[in-house]
Amino acid sequence: MEISASSPFSRAFDHASSHIGLRFQNPLYRLTEVFSGSDFRDSLATVKQFGRQIVSNARRRRSRAAFESLITDDPIPEDAFGGTLIDSLIESLADPLVVADAALNFLSAGRDTTAQSLTWTLYALLRHRTALEDLRAEVTTKIPDVVENDAEAALDVASLQPTNLPLTLATFYEALRLHPPVPFEIKQTATDKPPVTLPDGTYLPPGAVVVWCIHAFNRAREVFGDDSHLFRPRRWLDDDRSRSGHNFTPKSPFEFPVFNGGPRACLGKKMAEVMAVWVLVRICTEWEFDEVLADGYAATSNGNVQKEHVLLPDRVSANSLTLPMEGGLPCRVRVRKQSS
Repeated sequence: MEISASSPFSRAFDHASSHIGLRFQNPLYRLTEVFSGSDFRDSLATVKQFGRQIVSNARRRRSRAAFESLITDDPIPEDAFGGTLIDSLIESLADPLVVADAALNFLSAGRDTTAQSLTWTLYALLRHRTALEDLRAEVTTKIPDVVENDAEAALDVASLQPTNLPLTLATFYEALRLHPPVPFEIKQTATDKPPVTLPDGTYLPPGAVVVWCIHAFNRAREVFGDDSHLFRPRRWLDDDRSRSGHNFTPKSPFEFPVFNGGPRACLGKKMAEVMAVWVLVRICTEWEFDEVLADGYAATSNGNVQKEHVLLPDRVSANSLTLPMEGGLPCRVRVRKQSS
């Protein structure tokens, strides 16, 4: 499913997410939205309609397959009723509105977070050119055909296993640590179940709301050391010098909850890792990026700025349920000379 950033759904989804994010800062939103919430309600209606359309199309496809099987007396093809997430949801959930909401939840979980995390990763690499060159050096060593202009042949599934490029994966994880695409999480205990007691003794009655800030967790000195505020991808690599190279060493999901943990661990974690490594390998080996500043000047590939005495300002996130970069990451893009 192709969804462009300019589509009505994308615009409505972004507006609704931003508006819901503002609710956490406005305890009187129920009152203020009486007068100023019409745009939000319109956006929400557009998003809901998109979800219902997804379910309607899937149900129509399934009905057509069953009808064709009936009139031709042929068995229903194996892939007619399965193989996709929406089919699994239809088979396990009776209410089509619940199916639509679930489909939108999965869609939003993978659509925004992947793009935003890669944006912050590229931003971190542009601000830390040594880390960028280290990543390129690893790719040159592990996948030399990329440098020899045979990228399509070189980037097969085996070579793109994240564990084969530990520093590239570590770079992605370090960007996730400093800029988690979901900066805070909210859960609520069931209202029809007994109270819950957490391992530390915290008592949670039915209906209790629990909020934790992943953005703060990921900068905890107790977990990541006194340099937890710095971008240092090698903190994710082991220190065992007896082997050639390094291995990626992940943290416990309860120390690094970007992908959640336990029974609620992110289903798309492995896919996100593979996609991130693939994208980073391609863009970092084939292109040079010069970050464009607000006044039109760009940071050059050696980390300097084309205008003297200009300090690169930190980019900040926009208001949302996730972590989009305010204004995006404007760059001038050039084909990279492979001999450089």
